[in-house]
Amino acid sequence: MTLNEAIKQNKLPRLSEDYYKSILDSLSIKINDFDKDELTEENLMRLVSDFRIHAALTRRNFSEENSKFTKNYEQVLEEIDALSKDLDDSALREAKEFADKLKSEMDNRKTSYENDKKDFSIARENLGINDIELSDFDRDKLETQNNKMIKNTKKLNEEYQKLESLQNKEFHTAYKQAQNQRRIDKVIKRIEKLQTKQGILQSKQQRIINKATDKYVNIKEKEFRKYREQMDRMNTYLEEKNTTKKAIEDYQKDLALTNQELNEASLSDKKISAFEKFKLRHEKNVLERSISKLEKQDKKIESTFKRYQNREALMNALKNGTIISEIGKQYHRNPHLAHGM
Repeated sequence: MTLNEAIKQNKLPRLSEDYYKSILDSLSIKINDFDKDELTEENLMRLVSDFRIHAALTRRNFSEENSKFTKNYEQVLEEIDALSKDLDDSALREAKEFADKLKSEMDNRKTSYENDKKDFSIARENLGINDIELSDFDRDKLETQNNKMIKNTKKLNEEYQKLESLQNKEFHTAYKQAQNQRRIDKVIKRIEKLQTKQGILQSKQQRIINKATDKYVNIKEKEFRKYREQMDRMNTYLEEKNTTKKAIEDYQKDLALTNQELNEASLSDKKISAFEKFKLRHEKNVLERSISKLEKQDKKIESTFKRYQNREALMNALKNGTIISEIGKQYHRNPHLAHGM
């Protein structure tokens, strides 16, 4: 396995070649060509035990988790952008304003997530991410683990150099060779012991980081669900507006036909029974009442929506966890069924 293969297999983080070379040099690992030179298991162990590599791997894991939110936001932002463009020539000015404000809010949150990825570091207070505050105990513990790992990394580097020096010595007598091998074995044991210690320190630190990032993920998931609900509610509002508009248009067309029949009846030489006239007038009244009710429902839907188009109302709803339910209750009514048609 080469170094680049280890990176592709996610065993090592993606870092600049120059930075890797400086780490390899400090760990006494002789690799010049990242695509060809063999990376032994021992060399890989040295790398993952190094504090710098561990910090980069931890950052990569957080970045991958954070990218899921960014991708979710990108998907919804595309929907909002398309919706806003559809509303450019629409009479629904309030709906377009709401969509544009929602898009602005989500753009800001997406930028915040991207900044979190840039700022994340196990060496920073609260890990350098927004909306997270470690307890004093966890913060002190994280700093303690970092300091211990840095010191342990330094000790390991010193042992690697000793090992390299001993392995490069050439002795001609069996006695000196055996003596040197005993020294090599002792250094290898110290390295193994320090690597084991480093693994324990990394595990303890990772538990603190996992606790913090789990909290972060929960906050972001809850935040995204609220934005998703706002978007879904917007779509429902527009669907219901279109449904109501279409229903009103259909009733108006039927009303126009009924009025035409009444006019034709009054102008016709043929006599129409009183019952037929009564049926036509009744049909006209039913259609007019249906149109009136639909228009009232349409206004009610608009007035409910307008209460939540204000930016401050939206932010308070998101901040306090308020669910805008009144609109949803209105939308579950079917205008055709509601008017018995």
